[in-house]
Amino acid sequence: MSRRLPASVLEARGAFEKDPQRRRVDPVAVGDLGDAPAYFSEAEQAVWAEIKATLPPGLAKSADRLLVEIASRLMAKFRAGESLKSFELSQLVGTLGSLGMSPADRARCAMAPPPEDKTANEFAEFSS
Repeated sequence: MSRRLPASVLEARGAFEKDPQRRRVDPVAVGDLGDAPAYFSEAEQAVWAEIKATLPPGLAKSADRLLVEIASRLMAKFRAGESLKSFELSQLVGTLGSLGMSPADRARCAMAPPPEDKTANEFAEFSS
């Protein structure tokens, strides 16, 4: 099974030079992840805040709220000492992986490069 690479990676590799008609635009999610839903328990809100703080900066957007909700609820249940069924534990690991919370999953996350500072002068260190 082949893995679909983000268009930005293909662009950087020069994949569209030969066949420019194959260029595509990947959908871009906008909006901040935001705060936990009001109907969450205190434990679930704490896990939401922890996940939000742990995520790579700029990765999770408002489109990811439902995924973070699933992960928060399952992690809160796990931490409360309730035994998770095997499919729940698998779902928890899967949702955390989808959010890039393991080294292997982070390597697969595609993020836009940080904007360049147009005011920075690369020769400033040599001036007096």
